[in-house]
Amino acid sequence: VEVNYKKRRMPGQSRPRTGKRCMFLTGSATVNSDKLKIVEKNRHIFVSRLSEDMECEDLRQYLQDCSDGGNFDVTKLKTRYPGYSSFKIGIPLTLWDKVYDPDFWPMGTYVSRFRYP
Repeated sequence: VEVNYKKRRMPGQSRPRTGKRCMFLTGSATVNSDKLKIVEKNRHIFVSRLSEDMECEDLRQYLQDCSDGGNFDVTKLKTRYPGYSSFKIGIPLTLWDKVYDPDFWPMGTYVSRFRYP
């Protein structure tokens, strides 16, 4: 009967890498083409405890007025209970620090990073 023992890693030793890492690059050339357009990266937040009759366009207008422009992606979400509205908002990275700030939102508004299900 032959017994094979599995070698244990010592504390502090890293695990051997398996598989290949995905390699990518980010372009840096300046292109003068009307057909090739780049989209700015967005981060998403969850905003809740707004009035039940609040619409996407109203919130988008508030965001543009308070942040001096920007292309915001606003989606109204289904709420579990009546009486308030909740939204998923896509924010350009250039405006993230300004919008994800407690002083930007009215008192009582609930704001957090959006968590995808």
